[in-house]
Amino acid sequence: MERQDNRKKVTWADQKFHYRMEFVEYDVSQAHKSVGVNTLYSKNKGNTYFLLDLNGLPSDNTWKILTNNYRFYNKDSYPFISDKEVPNDRFLISKFLTYFFEVKMLYLPQNGIIILIEFDNY
Repeated sequence: MERQDNRKKVTWADQKFHYRMEFVEYDVSQAHKSVGVNTLYSKNKGNTYFLLDLNGLPSDNTWKILTNNYRFYNKDSYPFISDKEVPNDRFLISKFLTYFFEVKMLYLPQNGIIILIEFDNY
């Protein structure tokens, strides 16, 4: 009589990887004139920007979102789970937007928002 093995086999899809996103202060020194390429960094114009670097996996599994808006600095980080060891760009962008809109409900900027996402060149 053969004995059955009732243990569940662990597959790649059963593994869970824990990651986080958080807003980090990225304060650029004010340019003498806020015209042309320096318009993005002008605090006088009320510009808000968010920079998310998707190149590679951070060593501490936390993606940093750089912003010049002080209202986002001390927000709780956003934990999320993926079944991939290295999440793809679409997944990370969707998590960023989810996190952003959760925090944005507390504060809506008066002027436009600029979101820059850096991709690898394929």
